[in-house]
This record gives sequence, C-alpha cells and structure tokens, in this order.
Amino acid sequence: MCFAELATSIQISGGSWAYIMTAFGPALAFANAFIMQIRQVMAAALTVLACSNYILDPFFNDCPPPVSLSLRNV
Repeated sequence: MCFAELATSIQISGGSWAYIMTAFGPALAFANAFIMQIRQVMAAALTVLACSNYILDPFFNDCPPPVSLSLRNV
C-alpha cells in the first residue's frame, strides 16, 4: 500500500531508489541502493552454500563432505 501511494505521488521510475532520492537526497538513495545490492548478492551466496550441503550429503553417507565443499565449517 505504501509503494502504491508513493507511486501515485512521485511519478518517476526507479522504485525505492527514486522515492528515497526525492525524500532524503542522493546520499541516502545511493547508500540504500548499495546496501540492497550487497544484500542480494549475499543472499544468493548463502543459498548456494546451503543447497550445496543438501546436494553433497547423499554422496558422502558415512562421513561429512570435505571442508572445501561444505558450509559446516564456515
């Protein structure tokens, strides 16, 4: 609901960056965009590491996967 109201009030494209840029200025808009980008990359990396443990577990029945392939020792 908040984004719908902002979209009708601030009629420029860019999503949350455009709304923060209009309300708080370029420094906070850049900081928000930078943090959101880092968060998306970190979330993807953690997802890949977690999924790799589930994929490797059937191949290593008796022992844990090697440290270089596992998230358990990170």
